[in-house]
Amino acid sequence: MYLVHIGFAYVIAFSGLACFITRIIPSIKWLHVWFGRCYIISMLGGTFTSLLIFNSGLPSGTIVSFIIVFFGLTFGWLFIKFHQSTLESNTLKQVEKVILNNPENFLDSLSLKNNGLDHIIYTEKLRLLRQKTFIQIVFSYKTAHALLMAASWYNIAGRIFVTRPSYEKFHCHTYPAYKFSPTGSNETVLLPASVPEVYNKLPWANNELGWFFLSSLGPMSFGLIVCVVYTFFRLKFSNKPISEVI
Repeated sequence: MYLVHIGFAYVIAFSGLACFITRIIPSIKWLHVWFGRCYIISMLGGTFTSLLIFNSGLPSGTIVSFIIVFFGLTFGWLFIKFHQSTLESNTLKQVEKVILNNPENFLDSLSLKNNGLDHIIYTEKLRLLRQKTFIQIVFSYKTAHALLMAASWYNIAGRIFVTRPSYEKFHCHTYPAYKFSPTGSNETVLLPASVPEVYNKLPWANNELGWFFLSSLGPMSFGLIVCVVYTFFRLKFSNKPISEVI
């Protein structure tokens, strides 16, 4: 089960990385949503398997990382659904307005251009998106989605590159807590409440709150900088007009 858990962790890391890559390359942008679904499903699988292999407690730093992962994943998903719902609603209102104001021209345009209603709605969405200003793009549900998902991904991807997937060194404590072996030959050894010589070497030692902010605000701040730079250059150099098909 440990190897299955590690496998899910690697899928999480690489599918998350693929989400970032497919989002910025237009020709493969359609894969973004599929890698996102793979990311979420793998996160559920990783969570399930982790519950089966850890029964001696988790370090505080790991718990903090998991909090960021789950809250980032949850609210990141909610924000992108808010964005999609708002965009869909605004698009349909605009298309409906055009149809009601000039139904004959709309039907003629639909027939002459041989475009289906789906294509018209899609094109109208693109037009609305390209009308957004720099501020509207940076401070949006979509950007919040990206930053939270980045924080969620960072706290998993950062761990797998410092974790050796060695099954031989992993031990699952199979005895129930506070009970002795049924044979009486071996007694369970309760884990100490703390091991200062080990704890003090950990990066979050005596500073769990600081570690929390570093692990969450750090990747989110970096993501915001990337968002600002990317948006600036996209608005500056991508001036291709989208003609209204309606």
